[in-house]
Amino acid sequence: MLHGAERAPVLLCLVSLLILAHPSGAHGRAFEVRLLKGDEQNGVWGTDEFQVAVNKFGVLEHVIVRDKELVRHAARLYAFPVPPGGGPAPRTVQGEGGTRALSVEPPTMETHDEKGTRVFVWRCRISRKDIFDGKPLCDVVERVRITPTGEIYVSYDFEWLETMRWKSFNLLIFPDKETVPGRDYLVFAGERLLTGKLTLGAAAPGQKRIREAMDQLTVWTEVGPLHFCWDSETKCSLTWQKYVQLSMTPPAVPRKDPVYRGQKDRISYRILLPVSQQ
Repeated sequence: MLHGAERAPVLLCLVSLLILAHPSGAHGRAFEVRLLKGDEQNGVWGTDEFQVAVNKFGVLEHVIVRDKELVRHAARLYAFPVPPGGGPAPRTVQGEGGTRALSVEPPTMETHDEKGTRVFVWRCRISRKDIFDGKPLCDVVERVRITPTGEIYVSYDFEWLETMRWKSFNLLIFPDKETVPGRDYLVFAGERLLTGKLTLGAAAPGQKRIREAMDQLTVWTEVGPLHFCWDSETKCSLTWQKYVQLSMTPPAVPRKDPVYRGQKDRISYRILLPVSQQ
């Protein structure tokens, strides 16, 4: 039997062998969201199993799991402000430039690591030079958290700065055009459970649109189930004709009536990817 003084060197050797077998640096790096390509302003982030492209405008796109793209656009805001007195509502799009830019001034961006999770925050003010002489119309704060377990958390907080109408005010998600069409889906909407197949084409049988305040949407892809989960009440529309599209509208924005100055609302959802840690 080894006594205390004799056991100490043996324990040290065992600890050393464990450290060599599982280097802390390598283990930590394997279980963190890291920059795979580009830079912090415009980069591809992920792990050995999944990746997502994030740019300085707050657009999330090209969500890939094990070499299969599942989501082409995972977060993108489209807004059509109606000019005072009426007239055509110009299209403004998050991430685009020129006359279709979401704001006159570019958004600010912050990002940092939080125990392996990559955190992003963008702030911008929707504005156009041809509406209210370029005055800000709506404050937008977007927050994104990408965890090493394959969860992408997205939230948009809105505060309207002018009383006005919006022809449309939607956050759009576009699943991949090849890997998602034709797949089975499941929707939880309150007490309702809806199931079917995302078969494209006007000649395909069955409905092509679901308009519900969804709690969860699951699509079974070839690499596993892809989940969308909502953390706040949101008007949702899932359509599939020529392509699959998921649209979200904050409840504060009515179809025809104005949104009033000082109103606030939020869209908050999570995308759960089919990765081994999930």
